[in-house]
Amino acid sequence: MKSANSALPSNPTTVKENDDTSFASFASFTLKMQSVADTQHQLSSQHVAPTPIKPWRKWLVQWDVTHFAIALAFSAFAAMWKSVCINYTRLDVPKALFSVLWVGAIIVLVVVLVLYIARLVIWPEAIRFDFRNPRMVSFFFVPVIIGSILAIGAPVYVMNAIAHKIAFFILAAYQTALSLFLCGEWLFGSALIDVVHPVVFMQVIGYFLLANLAARLFYVQLAVACMSVGAILWFLLFVTNFQHTSTALERRSEKPQPTFFLFIAPPAQAAIALFLIGAALEGGGGIPNSIGLLRVPLTVKWPLLASVALYIDLFLYGLIFRLFPSFWAHKFAIVWWAYIFPLSAAASATVIRSRGDSATIFWPILSGVLVTIATIAMIIVTVATVWGLKAGKLPCNPNAVTAYRDYKERHVVLKMPTTSNHPTDSTGHTPETTV
Repeated sequence: MKSANSALPSNPTTVKENDDTSFASFASFTLKMQSVADTQHQLSSQHVAPTPIKPWRKWLVQWDVTHFAIALAFSAFAAMWKSVCINYTRLDVPKALFSVLWVGAIIVLVVVLVLYIARLVIWPEAIRFDFRNPRMVSFFFVPVIIGSILAIGAPVYVMNAIAHKIAFFILAAYQTALSLFLCGEWLFGSALIDVVHPVVFMQVIGYFLLANLAARLFYVQLAVACMSVGAILWFLLFVTNFQHTSTALERRSEKPQPTFFLFIAPPAQAAIALFLIGAALEGGGGIPNSIGLLRVPLTVKWPLLASVALYIDLFLYGLIFRLFPSFWAHKFAIVWWAYIFPLSAAASATVIRSRGDSATIFWPILSGVLVTIATIAMIIVTVATVWGLKAGKLPCNPNAVTAYRDYKERHVVLKMPTTSNHPTDSTGHTPETTV
């Protein structure tokens, strides 16, 4: 057996070389750590003042995706008055009215879109900021809703069957892709509290409007497909929100907001779509007009399934108005525009239901009342918005300002010269820069 000393190196020179190498490595490591510590101390001792933001930039970065609700409201309001001009036989409303409103909706949409694009120019990360918000992400379905409404509510002199077909397939592809992504998030990513909010109904309203547009193009099977997907998603979201809304509001320490009116919109749009699908079916009574789009004579009856959807909508209308005092207590904000689209959708559905119905005055009276309510709400919210813009209360999104400030400071740090060359003031502080 070998002795214990046999395990030691036989050459003392080798031991000395190994010790020297280890000492050199340790010394090098110590110097590097000391350099890092000195650098961190130097940076921490520097006072970097928060980066001020120019007023116009601060205003623009707060123009988030929720402001497309303004364009959505104007589009739905114009479509409602088109329904009144065409279907409300008890009152002769000039068709030029909805044409003016439709052009006005286009102008509002362009203004909102230009401002949002300008926001993206100065803050490219803004779209990611909006998309990651569990509520604002629902507003990315607004292009489908507005696009469908403007196509449906267009005056006759600008209607074109080919343009309608192109719009339908583009909007349907966008709606489907975004729905598949967010449904996957619901199943495997998002917490229930993120899904429980009435604003998520915007994610399914587009399907009912696409079914409406497809029926007008005589794409009956595609209309049924959109209707089916929208119905199942609406049912799931309705049950989830109806059961868990109070719990979710309590956990967030929130009160009911005007967005609760979005409960009204899906069944109203579903009722109109079911009526048009029935008319577009063979033997349903619908006929092509001069450019090949669906035209529904006054003799076409309102189908049973459309009546079911409409009665559900009217019940929800009454339920939401029961909660109206709690909504009115909120100070004016961009969320007030959530009143207009649902009210206009419900009014449009009742106006179409009243067409050609001479047996009773219930539907004509009800539709007149709902149109009046929607019109008054539109006037109030529009005036309040103009006041809010002049008073500097709109737009208002402090979180967006904070995120933009962080974005600019990250870029300022990346572009900042070395410490030795960085200018300082008399106190040794880094001077402020305005971005």
